[in-house]
Amino acid sequence: MANICWNYIAFFGEADKIAKIKNDIDNESLYEDLNWVDDFSLIEYEGSLTITCGTKWAPPFTWIESMSIQYGVTIECEYDEGGADICGKFGYRDGNLEFNLEFPYLEGKYNLMDWTDFVECEVLWRLDDADPFDEFIAPFKEFCSDGEIEEQEELFFEKS
Repeated sequence: MANICWNYIAFFGEADKIAKIKNDIDNESLYEDLNWVDDFSLIEYEGSLTITCGTKWAPPFTWIESMSIQYGVTIECEYDEGGADICGKFGYRDGNLEFNLEFPYLEGKYNLMDWTDFVECEVLWRLDDADPFDEFIAPFKEFCSDGEIEEQEELFFEKS
């Protein structure tokens, strides 16, 4: 079984283009080529459209590039795949790659989340299996500030 890459794909553009994309997705003509494998959902919010889904192994770079060309919109994708130790974000505008950021999984989550969410989503759940402190904190030392390390140390010793 393939590892699942979780994708949060946001479409931005003129209202008529976003409406056309939504209509085409509702009619299943677009997302068949996405090769999604798990938890497909579509969310409309104030002139934007977001797809969340799992794909095999990696984010759908080619699909997003072609969608950006076909509809003349900007598309950003934030993704994470813990099994492959990757996390990142990239964006296309009118078929041109505008940015591409990729990190090891934990560092990527740190860079893409605010600190409170990072602590709740990535730090606290790791405390359950953490022992001793040096092993728990080692991966965080690569990118967290001294203050953030101190906060994690307090959390670690509060749990014991």
